[in-house]
Amino acid sequence: MLELAPVLVRDMESRIVLWTKGAERLYGYSKAEAVGRVSHELFQTEFAEGKEYVDEMLRGVGQWEGELEQRKRNGERLVVASQQIVYRDSRERPVHILEVNTDITGRIFQESLTNVALFDSSATSKVAPIHAYLSCVTQRAGIEFLSAPRPASLFPVVRTKGEAIWPGSVERTLLSLVKVADR
Repeated sequence: MLELAPVLVRDMESRIVLWTKGAERLYGYSKAEAVGRVSHELFQTEFAEGKEYVDEMLRGVGQWEGELEQRKRNGERLVVASQQIVYRDSRERPVHILEVNTDITGRIFQESLTNVALFDSSATSKVAPIHAYLSCVTQRAGIEFLSAPRPASLFPVVRTKGEAIWPGSVERTLLSLVKVADR
């Protein structure tokens, strides 16, 4: 049963020592590709609280729970709810870290879409789901949307570090997503 769950076990240097079928299904890496690799490098993990904080919690408290942003083998981003527990030997020395990761990307997107629907009456348009996705992504990057897009005003005003801007990269991303949605 454990083999079906998205579980991995790391040594204290974060090298993967156990890789389940569930982890393979979630991330797309085979056992041969994953075992021996440093997990946060393999998944390109982004730690909201910083890797040092997570490591400190594992050393001091023996466990940590939170959200991580990672990448699958195919480059697709995902957000996981991660639970990590340190296992100790008979002398109480830390030996391994058991990590269980649950994909919550869809839930995060749905929450963002719900927030946009409550804020923006045009939430049924093609632009609103794109705005919700960008809100989710940019919020995690420290960018805050100041206004939701409307058909007459496709590009939202955003604020980063206290300044309102119209970033070309957000405009290009929106345009490319709208073109994909039109197909």
